[in-house]
Amino acid sequence: MDHDSAFFDNTSASPSPSPLHLWLIALGIQVRFIEIGRPTQHGFIERTHQLLEAQALHGVAFDEAAAVQPALDQRLDFLNRDYLSRMLHARAPLTAFPTAHHSGRFYRVETEEALLDLQRVYAYLGQQRWFRRVSVAGQFTLGTYRYGVGKT
Repeated sequence: MDHDSAFFDNTSASPSPSPLHLWLIALGIQVRFIEIGRPTQHGFIERTHQLLEAQALHGVAFDEAAAVQPALDQRLDFLNRDYLSRMLHARAPLTAFPTAHHSGRFYRVETEEALLDLQRVYAYLGQQRWFRRVSVAGQFTLGTYRYGVGKT
């Protein structure tokens, strides 16, 4: 992931994990951040986002927000299944790499609770250290919460 505020507390020199980050850890998904200021570390993803925006969204008006995702899915499906690439010797990406169609990890909302393991979160948090400035009144913030620990 990059250091966008949706994924990372980019307002602090010693950031705490975001709720999304902790949720992914609880699901057993390892989160890896790119280096700050190095978008080229995931340039393929950035380029794909630009391409999808240009081809599926630019100049198109949608009656409702729910119609955007199907338009993106349809264009991405075309690019993966039908669009021939010179880099892949005139093959579509999923023809060249058929196992890339699915990660092998299925997800359903109904089974999410069974997948969540808070012990993973506790283990992760237990290995981390965060530094916070404490005000003269003995208060500090962690995430979006303010805590008071007293002057002593």
